Order: sequence, then C-alpha cells, then structure tokens
Amino acid sequence: KIYGLLSYDAVNVGLQDLAMGVDFLKDNAKASNIPLISANIIDKKNKKTLFQPYIIKEIAGAKFGIFGLTSDSRIRKYFKNNINNIEILPHMDTAKKIVKELKAKGINVIIALSNLGYGNDIKLAKNVSGINFIVESWSYLRLNYPRKVDKSFILSPHFKGQYIGKLSIFLKSGAYNFYNPQQEKVLKVRIKGYEAQMKYYRRLAKGMDPAEYFKNDKKRGNWYNFFHFAP
Repeated sequence: KIYGLLSYDAVNVGLQDLAMGVDFLKDNAKASNIPLISANIIDKKNKKTLFQPYIIKEIAGAKFGIFGLTSDSRIRKYFKNNINNIEILPHMDTAKKIVKELKAKGINVIIALSNLGYGNDIKLAKNVSGINFIVESWSYLRLNYPRKVDKSFILSPHFKGQYIGKLSIFLKSGAYNFYNPQQEKVLKVRIKGYEAQMKYYRRLAKGMDPAEYFKNDKKRGNWYNFFHFAP
C-alpha cells in the first residue's frame, strides 16, 4: 500500500515477495496499484512471463528502460512450497536479452532493478554491457554513493524501505552525468565551516604552522589531526 501511495514507476519482484505465492502477490499489488516487474519469472506451463518484464518511461525527451531481475539461486530453498508453478530463468542470459531489446527500441538509459545480491550485481555489471544503473537489493547494503563497475553504476538504498535514494541524471549529447544535489549542499557547508575554523586557529597560532602549534598541547591535541590532514 505504501509503494502504491508513493506512486512508484516500477517495483521489482524480490525473493520475499513470493513467500505467500504468486496469486497472493498479484492480488495485493492490483489492489494497491503497484507496477510489478520481473523479466525472468515465467509460468512453468506456458513459458510466459508472470509479470511485465520492463517498463519504458520518457522523461524530458529521454527514454528510460527499467527491467527487473529476481534471484534464481535462493528462491526454491526458501519458498519451494509456494512456487511450484513458476520457473526462474538464468538472470545473466535474461539481462542480455532484455538489454538488446531495449536498445533496439532506442532507449537512452537502461536501469536494472535487481534482487540478485551485491556479488551477483557486480558480475552482472561486468558481463552484461549496456546497463547504466543497477539498483540492488537483498544484500542489506546502504551505499551513500554509486559504485562504478566497468560502465555500470551500482546503487543500494538499504532495505525494508528505511531510506529513499535520490540520483539526479543529466543527459547531454547522448551521454549522461549525475550527482547528488543534497550531498553537494552538505559538502559546501562543511567546507565553509572548515575554512572558518582554520582561519580562527591560524590566528591563535600567531603565525606558526597550526599543526605544530597544536601538536604538543593536550588541550588542543584534537586540532592537530585536523590541521595535519586538512587540505
């Protein structure tokens, strides 16, 4: 219900989402208007995907392709009694197929919502070219900054909806750039604070090297490290 109220564009089907079975998940998602995606969960009988494999969003003239991948290694160990009617296709092969399909549709930015775990996400980035961003889950990680692996960036906003990650992407001449505007503001404030502190303590040092001034003074010892390592 919360995801529905937040108006998410896409939610990848994860391992624990299938704990009560596919029908239970679909019914609740429909009631909450949650757009579920997964490119590698298929019906065992007809071999068709049980969820939409990807969505395409056009924002500010750019096309974004977002597809989902669900773990194909842990799922039967945990929920085998509830998933007898489904099959999980190998995620690496599925990713290559989907990326090729999205590129053929003229997609500018390809995003993978992954429930594979951080280690598998690194392998995914190294072995499947064309994925610009991988938003990972299952690993319980919180990455404050994206990690670059080859030409992909891996993001992890932690688990259980405790954090909301924000990534600003700027497209120029077919290429993209990004930054975290909030983090930029924080860093600017910190730099100003450091500059003011250094100016003040340089005055106290009366022309001496501030690091040397504070080095042997127990009361001011903490400032030695600051000046010694400050740029």
